[in-house]
Amino acid sequence: MQSKPVRIGLVGCGRITDLHVRAYAKDDRAILAALCDTDPEMLAKRSQEWGVSKTYTDYQSLLDDPEIDAVEICTPTRLHFDMVQKAAKAKKHISVQKPVTLAIDEAFKLRDVCKKAGVVFKICENYVFHPTIQLARQMIEAGEIGTPLNLSCRVVAGSGGWHIASDAWKWRLEDAKVAGGTQTFDHGHHIFSTAWYLLGEIEKIHGWIHSVDGVVDAPSSFHWTYANGLTQGSAIFTVSTDMPVDAPYYSNDEWFEITGTRGILWINRCTSNIRTDLAPMTLFRDGKVQQIDGMPTDWQEGFTGALRNFVDAILGKAAPTLDGNEGIEILAYALAAQRSAKLERPVLIEEIRQKKGEVHYQSKRLRSLLSRLQPPDWLTRLWTPPVDASACRDLTDAMPQRFQADAVKGWDATILLDIQGPHGGQWTATIQNDTLDFKQGKHGQPGVTLHCSDVYWTAILQGKKSVEAAFFQGQLKLEGKSEWALSLKKAFQL
Repeated sequence: MQSKPVRIGLVGCGRITDLHVRAYAKDDRAILAALCDTDPEMLAKRSQEWGVSKTYTDYQSLLDDPEIDAVEICTPTRLHFDMVQKAAKAKKHISVQKPVTLAIDEAFKLRDVCKKAGVVFKICENYVFHPTIQLARQMIEAGEIGTPLNLSCRVVAGSGGWHIASDAWKWRLEDAKVAGGTQTFDHGHHIFSTAWYLLGEIEKIHGWIHSVDGVVDAPSSFHWTYANGLTQGSAIFTVSTDMPVDAPYYSNDEWFEITGTRGILWINRCTSNIRTDLAPMTLFRDGKVQQIDGMPTDWQEGFTGALRNFVDAILGKAAPTLDGNEGIEILAYALAAQRSAKLERPVLIEEIRQKKGEVHYQSKRLRSLLSRLQPPDWLTRLWTPPVDASACRDLTDAMPQRFQADAVKGWDATILLDIQGPHGGQWTATIQNDTLDFKQGKHGQPGVTLHCSDVYWTAILQGKKSVEAAFFQGQLKLEGKSEWALSLKKAFQL
């Protein structure tokens, strides 16, 4: 049983901290023990408002306080690099407001500094803890919409909502000169975090950023591809200054649409309630529309979940989300989006992680172009390692031993393997309810047919040739639902 609550020092007492304080008030395992802000007037106001008597105007003095176990850093992003390092040196556990920093090399250093110090390091990202987004992830993982193919997001901002002090806008605009705009970089962190949380790692981003007033970075749009080689995503940012939005927080809202091979899932609200005519979530599957209600949807819920996760991590009950590595990943997406709009071309996420980004991009682009060239048959044969095709049937018959149900959970599919040549034949693989039925011959109505010669199919099954190389070189062809290719590869470890 926990002997005493985790004692939190809140650093920075601006508008957003109202949500942090409410979150800690709901968790009796933690206590808001001290406040820190460089503005004495703000500090006094918050001290009285929140009933926290211990206050500091000097950050180092807070860190020197032995009665503080952890810090919640809610300051301008440009200050995070120095503040996190000092907190790690003081052996304080750290939750820092997103984005972690303005530069990727700084983010790498902070991750390493905190790891060396042995302290919890968490980037506070509330969207991945919003009940609708968490439920959407559970439904996707359960196969409710089949294999995800696309995620799209709309971000709309209007007028109204919270009063934000001019100083808060000033530092955001100053940060925007370094990393990116208030919409696409700062708020974009939420969108890229959600896209990553729901569907996984992103490989490259292409973006367009415009402005109607020279200040706000909208209308803007981004398109990205996921690292799995199949799924895509997109986001559109719009600011409508003459559109009032009745919002308890910021005057914006977001909605997401995730389309899979067997259905569509909508998250209809997040920050506020523009789409009040709809339930928080909607599912379309099997020709029917289901409105999903009953979960809390207030924006506060994401902060409550995020800071509960911070306390869990301090107590050793869970890993922090986002941790240092995940914070680097999301920051790379946000920076890649900005770089793409500036260079007017797609940007690989690996470009952001590496110092020689342009060299990496051009090298990857050249390899991609070469892979699409169709070589003559005599050269193709030279590229294929010699194999004994007589093993083709035995290797194919043994494919059930390769089957990985967990890799394609919820996938219902019928696949016909059409292998030509003296050692070939036909086999039908039927996957349903995470179970494989595999037998010789053609059975049922296949959703996709794989055509390949016995020589190249043997090379693939023996690991001497990749599926991708065989496909691009015209040695393997797919007929029907070619989007199933990635799931087929995962299912049989091809």
